[in-house]
Amino acid sequence: MPYISRYQAQKQALAGAMPGDNQYQCAQGYSCPKPSLSIDPYLPSGNRYFDIGAGGPVPFNFTATSNVTWVTMSPAAGYISPDAPEQRIFATGQPSMSLTATLTANYTQVPNNFTGFIEGDGCVSIEAARPSRNTTVEGIAWTNLPGYGRMLSGVTPWPRGGDELNFTVGTGPSIEYDFYTFNTYQDSGNVSITTYVSPLQNSHGPTRPLAIGIQVDSCEPQLSYFVPVVTPGT
Repeated sequence: MPYISRYQAQKQALAGAMPGDNQYQCAQGYSCPKPSLSIDPYLPSGNRYFDIGAGGPVPFNFTATSNVTWVTMSPAAGYISPDAPEQRIFATGQPSMSLTATLTANYTQVPNNFTGFIEGDGCVSIEAARPSRNTTVEGIAWTNLPGYGRMLSGVTPWPRGGDELNFTVGTGPSIEYDFYTFNTYQDSGNVSITTYVSPLQNSHGPTRPLAIGIQVDSCEPQLSYFVPVVTPGT
């Protein structure tokens, strides 16, 4: 038979933690700082703790103190022995307390017959797929695209074609959304409207750039050319 030798597997040599070994217990592996624990006055009670354990068979007493008044230790003292080899110390940054706070609640109501989108937290969020009215012009209407867009779905003029058509703002296919606000700004001030538009190109050329017109109530429609016309080479 061939030559056979026996090999005894060795235990892997791992550096363990020991008293005085803190300088080697970090990712760098040397010149490590002393163990630290961050805490501030706003942490929940009992969120930070550290453990004290026996490094040998000799019992000892310990105390836990803080150099600032707003940190408390619990327990503040203890006894480590072979029968009780570990003790967990909780560091609390803010003791439990009760206080009185005043909250202002605005109880707003809309007319019973209103159907549409309602202001909440100072804004109105509108889903494109839920219009109040959808007006067809020249056989073209805004059509729902399920699952497309930032929320629920998107809308697009449909059917395709009609490249020869060039609607003046306010005369083309329109989609309307009824909404109700509680802040009138006393008929003054600014109201910002944010729309999410899918990436498009000015496929009709620089003389007919794509635009969207937005009108609120009886105000003048405002045009937004979301794909700016640029000079070639710039």
